[in-house]
Amino acid sequence: MSLSLPDHLSALSPSDNASRALLGLARQISKRDGVSQQEVLDSEKIVEICLREKLGRKDKLKLVRDFLERKRYPLKAKLEKELSDCSDGVLKSLGVKLELPAEFEGDNISFKVKAKNLSEISTASKKILELSSNPEMARIFAILSGEFAEEDSE
Repeated sequence: MSLSLPDHLSALSPSDNASRALLGLARQISKRDGVSQQEVLDSEKIVEICLREKLGRKDKLKLVRDFLERKRYPLKAKLEKELSDCSDGVLKSLGVKLELPAEFEGDNISFKVKAKNLSEISTASKKILELSSNPEMARIFAILSGEFAEEDSE
């Protein structure tokens, strides 16, 4: 017997591919957690997302999928959050906006330097030097290279 989406998700009219993706994530979570797929899809958080009046159908589907992916891959979600927090910390402390690789695809980090005069170039070069000793930058490179601490995988 094939499981179908519960009414609160069917009401969002997901495409066949989106339905398969949601059902696949629910199946993987249910196997790992020892609960039914229906329990996964009927979770309080998913129902709450579906009932949000200010969001459109596509936004609700994206939030549901993001929720299921975080639940299915908790370590990935934790590391993504840590990368974001470290990147925000660098922006706040040094004023440098980093461009991180999407989906952990690669280990290169980019940032731009904009300058109107030599003084701004000098200021930017000092910030770049500070980046090389910034602990948040060290953590970003550790995560991207797969060298995160063992406690991260628990």
